[in-house]
Amino acid sequence: MSKHDPSTDRGSETDDQHDHRGHGHGHEVPDAGAFDGVSIDRRQFGKLAAAVGAALTLPGNAVADLVDSAMTDEYEYVVNHTPDDYAVATLIRLEDESAIDDLLGLGLDLEAATNDDLVLESPPAVYAQLTTAQVEEALDLPSTEELSYTPGSNPFWRLGEYPLGVFPAPYRSVDFIHYEQMIDGMDHLEAEHADTLNFYALADADNPHDVTYDQSPGHTNNFTDRHDPKDLHVAELTKPPEGYDTVAEFRESDEFADRQKVVFEASIHGLERAGPEACYRFIERIVTGRETEYERLLEECVLIILSVNPDGWVARDPQYDSGWQVAGEGRDDTRLPAWPQYERGNSQVFDTNRQYPSIGWIDPAHHPGEPDESRWAEDNPHDIINTVPDAMGAVEHFRQYDNLTHGADLHAMLWNSDFILGLINQIEYTQDEFHDLYEMNQVLEESLEEKLDEWEGLADAQEAATDDFNTDAMGFPVLPETAYDYSTIWDTIGYTITGGLIGFMGASEERGGLDMTTMAFEMAYSHMVGGNKYEPALAEMWVEGYMESMRTMTEYALRDVDSEVATADGEGETVAYVTSDTLTRSSEDLEFLQDDPDNEETTTDLSSEQYEAEVDPEETGTVAFDVAEGLHTLSVHAHAEQDLADVVLFDPDGEEVRAYRPSETGGEAHHDFEPFVIREPDAGEWSLEITSLMAENPVAMDVNVGTLQSEYDHPDPRDALGFEQEAYEVTPLAFFEDFDTDNELVATEALTPEEVAEAGVDADHLVIVHDDRGDDPEGYVANVDEFVDAGGNLVVTDTGLHLLADMETASEIGDDDVTDETFGVSHLEDKDEDHPLLTDTRPIQRMTWKVAPLGYPYADDAPMTLLDADAFEASGGAVAGTTDDLVSAGSIFTDDEEWQGIHAIGGLLPPASQEELHPFGLKNYVLAYFGLTAFVNALGMEQRRFVDGDLERTIGDADQDPAPVAQPEPEFEATGERDDSGSVFTGGQTNRTELDVEVLEPEDEPVLVRDTVPENWDVDEDHGDVEATTPATDGGTHVYFGVDDPQDAYEELTHFAEAPDDVLDSDVYEFGPIAVSRDTDDDATLTDREWIDLEGTDREVTVVAEDT
Repeated sequence: MSKHDPSTDRGSETDDQHDHRGHGHGHEVPDAGAFDGVSIDRRQFGKLAAAVGAALTLPGNAVADLVDSAMTDEYEYVVNHTPDDYAVATLIRLEDESAIDDLLGLGLDLEAATNDDLVLESPPAVYAQLTTAQVEEALDLPSTEELSYTPGSNPFWRLGEYPLGVFPAPYRSVDFIHYEQMIDGMDHLEAEHADTLNFYALADADNPHDVTYDQSPGHTNNFTDRHDPKDLHVAELTKPPEGYDTVAEFRESDEFADRQKVVFEASIHGLERAGPEACYRFIERIVTGRETEYERLLEECVLIILSVNPDGWVARDPQYDSGWQVAGEGRDDTRLPAWPQYERGNSQVFDTNRQYPSIGWIDPAHHPGEPDESRWAEDNPHDIINTVPDAMGAVEHFRQYDNLTHGADLHAMLWNSDFILGLINQIEYTQDEFHDLYEMNQVLEESLEEKLDEWEGLADAQEAATDDFNTDAMGFPVLPETAYDYSTIWDTIGYTITGGLIGFMGASEERGGLDMTTMAFEMAYSHMVGGNKYEPALAEMWVEGYMESMRTMTEYALRDVDSEVATADGEGETVAYVTSDTLTRSSEDLEFLQDDPDNEETTTDLSSEQYEAEVDPEETGTVAFDVAEGLHTLSVHAHAEQDLADVVLFDPDGEEVRAYRPSETGGEAHHDFEPFVIREPDAGEWSLEITSLMAENPVAMDVNVGTLQSEYDHPDPRDALGFEQEAYEVTPLAFFEDFDTDNELVATEALTPEEVAEAGVDADHLVIVHDDRGDDPEGYVANVDEFVDAGGNLVVTDTGLHLLADMETASEIGDDDVTDETFGVSHLEDKDEDHPLLTDTRPIQRMTWKVAPLGYPYADDAPMTLLDADAFEASGGAVAGTTDDLVSAGSIFTDDEEWQGIHAIGGLLPPASQEELHPFGLKNYVLAYFGLTAFVNALGMEQRRFVDGDLERTIGDADQDPAPVAQPEPEFEATGERDDSGSVFTGGQTNRTELDVEVLEPEDEPVLVRDTVPENWDVDEDHGDVEATTPATDGGTHVYFGVDDPQDAYEELTHFAEAPDDVLDSDVYEFGPIAVSRDTDDDATLTDREWIDLEGTDREVTVVAEDT
């Protein structure tokens, strides 16, 4: 059995061996002797919090030697182990208030001299960022009592003083909120406002939930010589009813359990700072009475805020064995142990938002954090205990709440054409949940758009903050065009995921989820820009944007949003659908369960290796790796936290297999890279080509290569992941039962292919999603044709499109015009948004169904059935969308006024796939809202959305007219003949030319006629039929006919031209060709119109320049 053995995940390579490793971090840890004679020990150093870019050096390598009793041990160490010109975040405690003036009068050029926010009168203290020389001067001041090291946003939090508030407004903060500062500040707020706030760590004894896992895995602390796990903290805010003094007391009641709960995760990716900066300031605003409307909401609900990745948050502290995810080993040798940055993942995995137990496909490179041991195989997945205990703790904790209804994950990205993106989750939503989410997002879009002008003014601040990381120098955009947009994850950021937190939260409770309505938000200009440089103007934008998002989502969580599908006349309609057992997928069909039910044999092997590459600015580098024979699946994930690069994967033959090129999207698709998954890869050396898009700094690329080998077509999750296989039986036909249940005016009826063949269809609509034609395929096709002929409305999706090749009502479509293709996701690449199938869809929407919950990997495996455009249009079809230049959506209307005919959607309700790991089962169907809307439109119906019982808006139009079908323009055909008076001319002789022109197709179409007289020949405009002349582009003269009265046929059009008489002009010349223009009504000049040359109407003549 293969496992992610944590003992092999920590390398010990030197800086010269950083190109290939497991999950190793590779830093040499100094022994305890390095601290001999140093004012702090390993444990004390481990408590230091690093400021931005703190350049701490190893003990014994001090760059200064300041010793003073006024310095704390921690402060003394920081000052002595950073460069002399490095400004250390310093809290200066003074004897009395008068000493403040003494300090500011030293001429140290302190910001506090002009900024009162940095001065505290009682107890007297000043916050400053001091170089070594300034520290010496401050120490010389007799009234200086203590200098201590103070990171975080609030300069006085270590004193327990909050003159600016616990979490000051961004423009009054000195840095990002620090993890330890957050805990201290939240404890203070709870002590002051226990009637609204309950705050605790999962590991606390007063955690009302029983959890086994309650901390992060923890970074290695090189100075305490141990792992240093961090607590996961939860904040609960609500207004208890009378009879309860505190939230903690109310929490023990049934009333609390019944209250609706809304969850916001602040920092699943440690380097995305927008979430924490907004969430904790929002909490303070609520408990201090500055969110009166939101407080009203808290009388009905509970707001829950947590940060599930403290490792990524504290990674900026240089005592930790971190930096491996971003900069490799020791990029800056003066800093210990690497380049201090916030990090995306925890200490063990690169991405903490891929490690949650999710229904559907599980990437072999991931570690599903499922704490329920009843789902573990006999050889349990021990690696998750070491790698993702933080995810397991969050799962355990939240499964014990009642009535969790809504939730969101707050993320950040580099830049985008929208300041904020709303990402609709990978999960299956009910019809009402779709309308709840989309109404909330529409309201949020309207409110955020009001802020766009203000936010655009922050572009200068963004450029200053990103410094040399700003890729604007390479042509990428800086200013967003809109404040907000929303759709599926793939529609918004260009790829999709499995194992996400909100995916787990959104799954049904019976499948291990929380049954919540969830989504994620992405904030631009908030993803590690400028090496974590704090910029108040940007932080203000993040805080405003995300607080508005939290207000709106909570409000809509408490509102009653319902929906219905309505018909044009308000009468009920019947939707028949054809069944087929070929669509059913069952866990009983899995080979490993049939052959080895007790898991006595190892049939599946999983491994993971990690590679690194550093690519210089605007250069190209390559990572190469070997792939073994007979591999089931190859998974390649590239990560470059704050850098942009084009990445292209090549097979052993040098053929491009996958590519992700931000250079083609203006760099705005996302900060992360699309995972590449290849099924049954060829054996040999594969390579990942990395092309840097950075102008200044090198790209530090981390590449994870996961491989899955299996003796069966269906890999065994017991061997690969240590989980039992969940039992399931799924079919996409379950959609129709749900559609019936959700809509009073719709009655669905299941028909077998045999029933259709025998008795036909007695319904208003017929839906076919497969190509199973039963025992009588000819009778089946004939009766479907008859249904359409009789005025029925047919909707074909997925492989059901093959039926069109045999239908008389789609007479021009043949077998060769219908093709089965696969893509990364099912989508419409190009859309005609005026087509009635796409009424009230949005430009960003393109994906029709979601891949991972149905078991499909990101391996270009999502099936679609597509149609040849010419054949479809020749059958009277109007194209709504194309994919890969083939029709993926469209309609063949059989009536100009009534909604009847044939509607094709190439990907909507496919069967699930069992060919990859899916230990937690599969879903029946997972439509995107775009797919649902196209389907309802195809029925000629509309969706109605009600908020608190009132009709809020209508999506689609049940009264809309069928799409006008543009008749194919007949091919133009015309002929012409010319008759010249000779083929050899002497100088000054005249050529008489007669032209005949006739338009053959289309009949009776008038045209203009043009001929060309060669250079050096003089046109006689006084004789013949010439109506106009213009100089020819390549020399010579164009002569025109029919300008005043265009005709479809001309006979004996005559023009005269005199040959040149200079002996030097003796040469061979070409007359013609004759050309015609169909632009008879155009206002353009004769030269600018489109001209069609008539083949075979040119003629060469010879001139001998001698007078006759």
